[in-house]
Amino acid sequence: MFYHSLFRYAVGIAYKSAPKHEWIGKNSASWVFCRCNNNWAVRHNNKEIIIEPSPHLRRIGILLDYDNGSLSFYDALNSIHLYTFDIAFAQPVCPTLTVWNKCLTILTGLPIPDHLDCIEQLQ
Repeated sequence: MFYHSLFRYAVGIAYKSAPKHEWIGKNSASWVFCRCNNNWAVRHNNKEIIIEPSPHLRRIGILLDYDNGSLSFYDALNSIHLYTFDIAFAQPVCPTLTVWNKCLTILTGLPIPDHLDCIEQLQ
C-alpha cells in the first residue's frame, strides 16, 4: 500500500530489463498508476487511461498475480477496484515508482503511524 498527500507520482511494476532513463509507463516494459496534472491515470506503452476514483484517494493498494497475468490497483481505504492490467508476462518484474516532489511512504499492510495522520490534518 502507498500513502501520499497531494503530489505527482507513478507506482507499479516493470520488467527488470526496462529502460532506466525513461518515464515508467511510457514504454512497453512498465505498467503504472499515476497522479499528474490533477488527474489519476494508468499508463502502459505510452497509452494513458484516465481513472475517476474518489476525490480523496489517499492509499493505493497494488495486487500482482504474476502466475495469472494481472496487475490490479485499488483504493485501499475503501476497498474499491480502480483498474486491472491483463499482462502476458514475458520476464521477471520488480516494483517501480517515481516521485516528482514531496515524499512517499511505502506500507506493507501495516497501519499508518498516528503521527503521519496528524501531520496531514495540520496541513
